[in-house]
Amino acid sequence: DGDGDGDAAAAAAGEGDGAANPEDSEPKICMRCAGVSRADCAEHGPDFMQWKCQYCCSIAVWFCGGKRHYCDTCHSRPPAMNLMKAGGLLPNCPAGPGGKKLEGPCPLGLTAAEHPKPGVAFQLGCGACFMKLNEE
Repeated sequence: DGDGDGDAAAAAAGEGDGAANPEDSEPKICMRCAGVSRADCAEHGPDFMQWKCQYCCSIAVWFCGGKRHYCDTCHSRPPAMNLMKAGGLLPNCPAGPGGKKLEGPCPLGLTAAEHPKPGVAFQLGCGACFMKLNEE
């Protein structure tokens, strides 16, 4: 979100239980400020870290509520995605946006051993380094 209104947007979208959470009481601006950056890139620090969508095998482009990472499709369907998660209905890898089960290998190139279970935040690595490697 980056604007500090992630919790309000999450509550309006039907996420959470609406109860105040002391951990979420301060606006979160970036992953580092939210305290969720697990590793820093030696060259770029934490600012270019990419995360897997918590609901599918896509790169997250949304960071909401100081703790949730979503691709665009899953972010646009929070009530449906939260119901799928609560009901244990999120597909295992490979999973497409919106809770669609895919065939074949993981679109992110993760092995079964590397892949987190559905609904778990997972840091993929430095996006700036990834782009640099692909330019060469």
